[in-house]
Amino acid sequence: MSLMDRSQPTHIEGHIIAKIIYAAVNAVDDSVRSGRLPARRSPAIPGNKAVGIIVKDNDELSTGTSVIVSCFTVDGQIQGIYVDGVWQEYLVVKPEELIPISEHISDEQVAAFPVSFFSAQACLNKADFQPGKSILSLAVGGGVGNAGIQRAKK
Repeated sequence: MSLMDRSQPTHIEGHIIAKIIYAAVNAVDDSVRSGRLPARRSPAIPGNKAVGIIVKDNDELSTGTSVIVSCFTVDGQIQGIYVDGVWQEYLVVKPEELIPISEHISDEQVAAFPVSFFSAQACLNKADFQPGKSILSLAVGGGVGNAGIQRAKK
């Protein structure tokens, strides 16, 4: 892994440019970095969860809005594995890949949020979880297990 200088990306119609403020590190990033989970191309930019600020907006999200960058692209690709990830200063994304965040939670806390909760929700969706059902989480001490319990309570 090496640090590289890149120019600020140019705007693409239908996309938004976000300046990444915080990008978290998780087990998936380590698996890509170590080669246990090979990236689709090399060199790859890792990272699949981040918080950023909109610097080039559209009608849906205005400049200056704080956002979570989804770990999944609109077409289901995983950031940092199949497409370049969030470990870069600027990111060009589709508006649907961003979630505006409240000012009542810190950027640092939000940066660590997406993967566990998105993964837990994907598991609940796959299990066709419905209110009133019970779940068993063997990994409740970890991020995904804990998030699954919290999502199932709602």
